[in-house]
Amino acid sequence: MSLLGIFNKIKKVSEDNKNNEDNEGKEIQETGEKLFFDYNAFENELYEEVCHFMKSHSDRKDIYAFSIKYEPEFTTFIGVVFNSMSNLETKSNDGMEDYYYYKYCEEEWEGGEIIGSLSEQLKQHYEAIEEWAADDDFIENQTQSEHRDKIIEVCIKVMQRVKESEEYAMYSKLNLNVFVREFFTTEEVVGTYKKFNDDEALSDLKKYLGVE
Repeated sequence: MSLLGIFNKIKKVSEDNKNNEDNEGKEIQETGEKLFFDYNAFENELYEEVCHFMKSHSDRKDIYAFSIKYEPEFTTFIGVVFNSMSNLETKSNDGMEDYYYYKYCEEEWEGGEIIGSLSEQLKQHYEAIEEWAADDDFIENQTQSEHRDKIIEVCIKVMQRVKESEEYAMYSKLNLNVFVREFFTTEEVVGTYKKFNDDEALSDLKKYLGVE
C-alpha cells in the first residue's frame, strides 16, 4: 500500500483501508486532514526497550549514565546510549580540562543501540509528512516541528518512568538524560537534566556547560 493511499489530504480513509492498516499493524494513519501517530504506543514501546537495554547491561557496575538519543531530521532515528567510568578514564581524568566534556557529551560515550522498530516508525512518519504536505514547505516544516516536539516530550516521560523502574534500581548511582544533538538551548539542557537527576549531578553537569 503506497503512502499516497494511506495519507490522502482530502478524503478520509475508507473502511477497507482502515482494516488493511489494522491488519498490517501500522502506527500511522490518516485522521481527517491530519496525520495520525500513536504517541502513547510509541512511549510504551520506548520505555520497554530502554528498560530492556539497561537490564542487559546491569552486570556493568561502572556504567554511570544512560541517555535516550533522538535524531529528528530526515535520517531520523531513536536509540539508547551509555557511558562507563572505565571508558571515561581512557579519555580523560578528573581535573583535566576536557574531563566534563567526555563525561557528559553523549557523542563521545562508550556505546549504545539504535531501536530499529521505533526508528522505522519515525522514518515512515517523516516521509509521510513530506508527501502529505505536497511541496508546501511551511506546512511541512510546521508539521515536522510539532511531531519532533511531541517525540521529545515522549522521551522525557519515558526517562521519568525509567527512574522509577526496577532496572534503574539495579545501578547504585545512575544519571539519566534525553539527548537531541544541536537542538536544546543551554537552559533547556539544564531543565531537562533536572527532571531525572539530583542536585549533585545537576551541579556537575553545569561545570560541563559552564553555567552556574
